[in-house]
Amino acid sequence: MIHELLLNVWKIVKHRLFILLVGILLIFWILINRIFELQIVKGQELANEFSIGIKRNIVLEGTRGNIYDRNGIPLAVNELAYSVTLDDSIIVDDRGVMIRDLINVIEENGDSIIVSFPIKLNEEGEFEFVGSNSSIVRFKKEIFGDKRLSKVQESLTAEDMIKYIRSEDFFDMPVEKYSDEEVIKICAIRYALYLTRGSKYKPLKVAVNISEKTLAMINENQDKFPGAKIIVEPRRQYIDSTYFSHIIGYTKTISPGQLEKLKVHGYNARDIVGQAGIEKEMEIYLKGTDGKQTIDVDISGRTRNIINTEEPVPGKDIFLTIDKELQMKTYDALEKQIANVVVEKMYTKQPAKKGIFILLKDVFASLFNNGIISLEQLESSSEEQYQNNVYSTFNKHYNNIVDDINYDLANNVNQYLSEEDRYLDYIIDNLVSDGILLTRKKVENKDTDDGKKEEETEVEIEVYQKYKNNEISINELLTTSIKEKSVIIDKKEGENPSDIEIYNYIIDYINTKILETNDFKRLVYTTMAENEKFYYRDLCFMLIEQGIVTSNEKEMSDLKRGKISALNFMKSKITNLDIKPSQLALDPSTGSAVVVDVKTGEVLSLVSYPSYDNNKFVNNFDSSYYYKLINDPTTPLVHRATKERRAPGSTFKMVSAMAGLEEGVINKNTVIRDLGVFNKIYPSANCWIYTAYGSTHGNETVDEALRDSCNYFFYEVGLRLGKDDEGNYIPIEGINKLMKYVEKFGLDTKSGIELSEYSPKNPTKDPVRAAIGQDNNSYTPVQLARYISTLANGGTNFELNIVDKISNHSGEVYEDRTPNIATQSNFDPENTKIVHSGMLKVTTKQNGIRGTAYSIFKDIPIKVAGKTGTSQESKSRPDHATFTAFAPYDDPEIAVVVVIPYGYTAQNSGKVVKEIISSYYDLYGTSETTTMSNKLEY
Repeated sequence: MIHELLLNVWKIVKHRLFILLVGILLIFWILINRIFELQIVKGQELANEFSIGIKRNIVLEGTRGNIYDRNGIPLAVNELAYSVTLDDSIIVDDRGVMIRDLINVIEENGDSIIVSFPIKLNEEGEFEFVGSNSSIVRFKKEIFGDKRLSKVQESLTAEDMIKYIRSEDFFDMPVEKYSDEEVIKICAIRYALYLTRGSKYKPLKVAVNISEKTLAMINENQDKFPGAKIIVEPRRQYIDSTYFSHIIGYTKTISPGQLEKLKVHGYNARDIVGQAGIEKEMEIYLKGTDGKQTIDVDISGRTRNIINTEEPVPGKDIFLTIDKELQMKTYDALEKQIANVVVEKMYTKQPAKKGIFILLKDVFASLFNNGIISLEQLESSSEEQYQNNVYSTFNKHYNNIVDDINYDLANNVNQYLSEEDRYLDYIIDNLVSDGILLTRKKVENKDTDDGKKEEETEVEIEVYQKYKNNEISINELLTTSIKEKSVIIDKKEGENPSDIEIYNYIIDYINTKILETNDFKRLVYTTMAENEKFYYRDLCFMLIEQGIVTSNEKEMSDLKRGKISALNFMKSKITNLDIKPSQLALDPSTGSAVVVDVKTGEVLSLVSYPSYDNNKFVNNFDSSYYYKLINDPTTPLVHRATKERRAPGSTFKMVSAMAGLEEGVINKNTVIRDLGVFNKIYPSANCWIYTAYGSTHGNETVDEALRDSCNYFFYEVGLRLGKDDEGNYIPIEGINKLMKYVEKFGLDTKSGIELSEYSPKNPTKDPVRAAIGQDNNSYTPVQLARYISTLANGGTNFELNIVDKISNHSGEVYEDRTPNIATQSNFDPENTKIVHSGMLKVTTKQNGIRGTAYSIFKDIPIKVAGKTGTSQESKSRPDHATFTAFAPYDDPEIAVVVVIPYGYTAQNSGKVVKEIISSYYDLYGTSETTTMSNKLEY
């Protein structure tokens, strides 16, 4: 029985099910034992290790400091807004898809990503680089991780780079999975994340100032967007930006070049830094100190616990010396006066009188050329609209032009109408800029007689030179260039197209890539306007229909019936600033103005016209707006007050007067007779009154010469400064003596203002012409303001400042910017009084004689010392207009300089000076010359 029992047991043991059961039980025992060990024996230890493994150190950005005017009125502040950040350290199954979906959510709700990428898709759907050559090289180095690029890497096109970036070896974005548009957007984010790989934990900012819809969708779908987070952060906002953009500047993500310089201060590739103006110059002060927060997160990146927090410290606040209200009134006065000058010089037809004028056809041509008139609205206009008449006229002419151009391309014709010639030159310029037509070639090195090789040089290709000289037709240029291998076209590997095929390719390229573009059509519209091919009434109504100008029913009725001429209609729109001078970009269209406190060196107003909206650059950089500005003929990004040098003209004569008086070559009683032509030097020089009217000023003392701006008098002063003890004229002696006083008035250096500024240029060779500001003299308006301030206060040459003080966020003053005195000149007070007296005579009527600016200042209840200055740069364009002044005359408080390039006459700038002085005393009322009861009234 026992044997039988053992036999049955053995059978069971040998059975496969028993073996399987034992195996299962064994596995369960091992699992239970392991679970016991992990949870009971080592549970606490492993929990601690797990917690440590997912700690994150979050950077808490320090808020950027605010910028205020002198009275504490905010100019640049931070407003709270929602932003989207992305943490690259969170594990994602398919990062490309996740980023694409995140971008779609952001854009579908009207928001946009703020991350830029150095490659874009052009209108033809082709990849092309964006930015300078150096930035493209830097981009390639980052991608390939090499300090030096190979020749193959240097030659890679934008399309080649995209192929590499989306390859499996890099970001792994297959062609079949992502469109080209998606690739550009995804690459922008992934490249930005790639740049900061290995750096401390700091999420990438993807979008700023998002809508509530975007906020809700991302929060509701956090599982779909691991690593994406909504944060509340300060958003930079510029108040009344147009008036202050050149002063304030703007912020933007740090560039690689800036990062190299600022790394030492703890900056990283994702920091926002100042790019221009005070934002740039005071960056170290404005930037807040980042804090740090240690957090516990789960595997999806969600915060479980805040372990420790080091609070960020806000940046310091900057208080400027600028007065906001004065700045705004100065800008408005300058713009209004420039518009008045344009209107004054406008005519329908060229007048019989001499001079430079603005014709009505040029006004409309400028509106077309500068992109103010919408071609899209013209093309989509309905038949009942006046602008449809304009479009119909254009369309017929455009088609004829295209036919004529194609005839010229196909035939060896070398006789073109001037309009047609303009279009053909435009085509060739585009072929050259697009890299299809080569115009220069390298000349092989030749051995010289001494066995050395000459340096390799580039010369213009002969056939292109002949075309420029109108010796051959465009047909011959292209066919010859093809034969000489001076044409480069896109071709597939192994292809070897014939000359005919290349020629046909070029013809097709011209028709599809050049003639059909809006740029070419705009050129045709512009040319037609210049040639008066449109009815002026249609053009005026076109402006109304496109919303460029406003009009009421009566005005439109009068315009339709001819009661208002097109000329007067346009004059009224420019006068009212419906159309601004900057939109026309005719002469004049730009200007600048500076107001300085002569007792402190503080800059009260610093205006550059035209301006721009710096809000479009901050938070989310508007690239299209930026490219529009850099292509604007009025160059609105240039801060003219600090970076536009012009010859001072007669405003330099006070330097010459002081030099002459202090050096003893003249005194207050010295009389010099103006003979019209100053022939004591060669070539001779004329007084302006002789050139204009054939007359002279007669006998002049120094104050009278300032009043009348007598060139002859100051020619003589310059000559006398250049004479040695024996009476020999040595030009360099005169230059050296003039430069002595140039230095005393601070015109030899930058003004000291805390903004980027060009250095002045001073006379070098001809003291006679230099004495009237027409040698190599050229200064920025802020440098002229420093000079006039020094003259007004009797010789104290301040280093101008625009920063009043720097304060901690708590309000405690961190640094008080007390103006520095650069030089102190001990001028003879009598000599200073003589020069001041001459400047007062410029603006007043004394002994029955009117000064050159008397008509402007005759009704102002404040004594103003002033000086006109005109300088000619081109005979085909108006003179530059400069006016310098200080007020009040008896106890100077402010120095004012206004420069209007191509402003015709200094009186035009003088009118702005008058408005500025009026505004100043309306604002402050600090002059003893005025009281509350006799404020300026007109």
